[in-house]
Amino acid sequence: IVIGMIFGVVAYTGANGDIGWSVTDYKIEQSAFGQTITTEIYGRFGLLKYKFRIKSPNTERTNTIAYNDDDAADGCNESFCDNCRDTGTGIISMLTFAFVAMIIASIAIIIRKNDAQSGTNGICKKLITSGSCIAAGVFFFICWSSWLGGCHDKIIDFYEDQNNDDGKDNTNPTTGFAMAFVSMLFAGFAGLNELCITHRAS
Repeated sequence: IVIGMIFGVVAYTGANGDIGWSVTDYKIEQSAFGQTITTEIYGRFGLLKYKFRIKSPNTERTNTIAYNDDDAADGCNESFCDNCRDTGTGIISMLTFAFVAMIIASIAIIIRKNDAQSGTNGICKKLITSGSCIAAGVFFFICWSSWLGGCHDKIIDFYEDQNNDDGKDNTNPTTGFAMAFVSMLFAGFAGLNELCITHRAS
């Protein structure tokens, strides 16, 4: 449970794009005056914001843009903005529910262990513990699956509409997504483990 919560916290920190849930990394080569100019583009998509670093031979700039910023000049005006904003907001809610469920499971485990020492351990706390862990696993599942369909695919569609095959082919799920997936596995395993084991008085 603790390991699952740690991974979940890492996924949560991807809200502002500091840790991405999707990442794109590609180069654009242009010829001018007999020279080839290479521009490197790196983007990190978080739950509420995304960050882009654009590096050319003479300049480098980094922008952080919120999905709900509709400023005409510097806001999020791409086709994926609304979808990623709604998806990210929903995922934050699901992550919060997952943490609450895992806290409940942790408290129930402590109580269950203490009850076992006194010989009063019952089935009810076992069901609460395992049910809370499995519920957390379901919430984590909703998080990463929602990201794939709700935002990640929309980013790929954006590059496809722009005929940008480099951007399309080099956009992949990354750290935040992976942390939510791993948290789901740990929470589910913890739920099954608590359902199967029996605390006995020592």
